[in-house]
Amino acid sequence: MGGRALLLCALLAAVAGRAPGQIVLHEETEWIGPPFALGDYDEQILFPVPFPYAGPSNPLGTCGLNPPFPTCPSAPLGGTLWHREIDCCSAGAGAPDGWEGAFAAYNSGPPLFAYGTGLANAGAISSYGIGAVAARPSPASTRIVLSFQYVKLTEPSSPAFDTASVEVREATCGEPPGLDPPGLASWTALSVLPSTPVPCSGAVHCSIGPGHPVLDGAFLTAGPPAGAGGKIRFRFDTHDGALNGACGWSVDAVRLTNEECDPPCPVAGAFEPQIGSTGGEPVSPNPAFAITLSGAPPDGLALPFLGFADATPVPIPFPSACALCCTPALFLAAVVVSPSGEATHPLPLPPGLSPCAEPLCIQWVVLTIPPFGPFNVYTSSSGKIRIHLG
Repeated sequence: MGGRALLLCALLAAVAGRAPGQIVLHEETEWIGPPFALGDYDEQILFPVPFPYAGPSNPLGTCGLNPPFPTCPSAPLGGTLWHREIDCCSAGAGAPDGWEGAFAAYNSGPPLFAYGTGLANAGAISSYGIGAVAARPSPASTRIVLSFQYVKLTEPSSPAFDTASVEVREATCGEPPGLDPPGLASWTALSVLPSTPVPCSGAVHCSIGPGHPVLDGAFLTAGPPAGAGGKIRFRFDTHDGALNGACGWSVDAVRLTNEECDPPCPVAGAFEPQIGSTGGEPVSPNPAFAITLSGAPPDGLALPFLGFADATPVPIPFPSACALCCTPALFLAAVVVSPSGEATHPLPLPPGLSPCAEPLCIQWVVLTIPPFGPFNVYTSSSGKIRIHLG
């Protein structure tokens, strides 16, 4: 057991993490440092653009703009109102319904909870450089999805003023947050949110992707990642100093996920096993990190395995025609699938793992064995895990 644990630690010197169904590349829910002012994010001071935004925006509930478009340029100013917050729009109110703990907010905080400063103001929070993962030969077989939740009370006329946008740019893996070194790719808006009020009692859940060209461009590479990656930022700009007495924009539950080879079993059946992860941000150390399984045959025997290759899926010819989407390098201990079709295998990330190294491909093989059903072999969807900053 000790030898296998050492081998696992050696393999994980390449690695990186949500609940059943997706593998998390990046997650922020606490918004507290270190390593940075807002957990994985840092403030970025921006100069308000002195004219109204005239581009497209999303209808409420439609979170992705496709095709994407470039944002307005910006330059340094003197401050930003982004901060870690625990109260939604008034002192003692607590978090928005369904949120727990702290979140990121663009407003003055207590006692006013507004972004009216008498002048135009703007600012962003930017992530660190999140490492890309290698795509399979068919881009459609690797799914990159960005999700987040928000509350928004801003100028009600239109998003032309008080523009709230979600942006991405390519960046090297591990690049510090809140910085834009010269000569790099420009930020591109994935989403410009509508002016429709979203009160504390009803936060909106946004999901962008799969198949969004900017997300795929930043977080997928055709070959070995070699330092490739991207950044996410949430940017707010009032454009002017009028009608800024509202509560502003609050964001939480940011999550970037990936999944591949879905479905891995081409023949429709009663079970479609899905891989996922839990335990929060995939950083070293993270003793809570685990691989999860859902949609599997109850009482089956589930074996997770780790691999390195991005080869074409290999069918298992008998008896199921399901596919190995990862080339196995190490099988972990078997886990019995619960009556609800779920399983979890702890995969604690030890300290000292190298960030931004080559990611590992992970997948489950699930066996059904008599007397719990006829013998069969299923495989789950797969994903990649990659260590980021700790």
